[in-house]
Amino acid sequence: MSWLRRRRPDDVSDALQIEDGERMLVVDRVEDALLLGERRRMPRLTPREREILDLVAEGVTNDEIAARLWVSPGTVRRHLENIYPKLGVHTRTAAAAFVRDPPINRPS
Repeated sequence: MSWLRRRRPDDVSDALQIEDGERMLVVDRVEDALLLGERRRMPRLTPREREILDLVAEGVTNDEIAARLWVSPGTVRRHLENIYPKLGVHTRTAAAAFVRDPPINRPS
């Protein structure tokens, strides 16, 4: 309530952020409404895992990723098998969505 009371309607600065472990609730005031959002911390990925995840988010296939990175498709698949649990997802689509919905990007 104190956050709401001290905010002016024309104030577009700091949103209210409430952290809970790996998640953060973000509350922002937009005119007379409150906008709620949830963000997650980006898990620690190796540089290669991050590279592969970014390519997955662009819609590149495993075979195309393998050709670009000079590795086998099996190596790409194995990297993805390591990435999914770190993100808490089970599919390429969910992994791509994780990248499109940026998490909190602070060191843990």
